[in-house]
This record gives sequence, C-alpha cells and structure tokens, in this order.
Amino acid sequence: MALLEWAPTPTQGRALSLAKITSALHSSGRRNVQQRAVAIRDALRAPQLEQPAVVAQAHEVAAVALAGVLQGVIARLHQLEKELGISLKRTRTPRSTSVCQDLRRSSAPGHWRILANRLVGILHCCLRHRQLYGEDIAWPLEELAAA
Repeated sequence: MALLEWAPTPTQGRALSLAKITSALHSSGRRNVQQRAVAIRDALRAPQLEQPAVVAQAHEVAAVALAGVLQGVIARLHQLEKELGISLKRTRTPRSTSVCQDLRRSSAPGHWRILANRLVGILHCCLRHRQLYGEDIAWPLEELAAA
C-alpha cells in the first residue's frame, strides 16, 4: 500500500530506491523482504508501454484515492478487531468462551479478522433468512470440536 501511495505512476515507480521498497515491505510485515524488493524494483524498471501523460495523471489520482479508501478499511478492521475482542471477553456462553480461548491461543496473524469475517457471515445469514441469532446454529458443536 505504501508503494502505491509513494509511487502511483510508472515514472514514480521506476524512481523508487531499493531501500524505500524494502522499507515499505518490512513495515507492512511481509516475508522475504529482500527478494521481493528486488523483484518489485526489477518489475518497475522493466521496459513498459507508456500511457499518454493525461491518462497516467488520471490513473495517479485514482490510485491515490483507492489507496486512501483501503487505508480507511484497514483502520476500521483494526478497530473492529479490538471491539470484537472486548465483546468476546464479556460474553460468557460456553461456545463463545471456547472460540475466544482458541483465538487467544492462536498465533496466526489476523486471527481476529477471521473471527470478524465469521461474525459478518452469521449476521448476513440472520438477515437473509430473517431469523434471530441462534448460538446453536451460528456455532455448531461439531465445528467447535473439530477446531
């Protein structure tokens, strides 16, 4: 995301240094930073067909705007993760407690995001089928036992 914000046009992308690309990848938590940075730099500097300046400028405006939208979504997801963590700590049903404990033990990055996606899916089903939330439907015991 940082690369797109720093260099939304091909001309700006070609001017990015290896250090700047490496820094952006490292700050975003990527793996194999050095290899990826070299591959990105080489791809940005490879010969490409150029768009007219007016088209490149329009793409720049769109890319910067989309990067801003995505940053807002990412910030909202982080806020949602915190809110879900607080809510799950307060909820004391057997199933939600089990899910919360599994998430605390999880070392996978984005484990709260996985839960957020599940909760959004549950909400979607409730709204789609016009049913009230039912813990036995949302968190089947077989599924929890398998996890």
